[in-house]
Amino acid sequence: MMIKVHKKMIYRYKNSSGLIEYIDQCDISDLKIYSKHTHIHQGSLNPEILIVNDFPNSEEEDQSNNILAEDCKELLVKMLGAINVELKGNTIINTFFWRTPGDRRPTSNEIDKCRPFL
Repeated sequence: MMIKVHKKMIYRYKNSSGLIEYIDQCDISDLKIYSKHTHIHQGSLNPEILIVNDFPNSEEEDQSNNILAEDCKELLVKMLGAINVELKGNTIINTFFWRTPGDRRPTSNEIDKCRPFL
């Protein structure tokens, strides 16, 4: 039921920043209480390339506004560099926006609640 409500709300926003604010303020998942931050995306709101990440872990949570842990980000930058692409100007987005207890993988049901926003 709530997924249908969120899908309707998505179309009300004319830009990404409004949608990001909506995600941060609404109750999409009970797991939000385990996180200090909502980790939706990092990078440009109008990217040429969208890189899809899984979910934040405790290390990324401690870095507040980083989607990837520093060592993972360094590896991604090297991989993109190998194909002459820069991370700057592009975006990394999580499939699930909050840290889970014990850094466990989110369930399919939990990920489905975020799916309308991807």
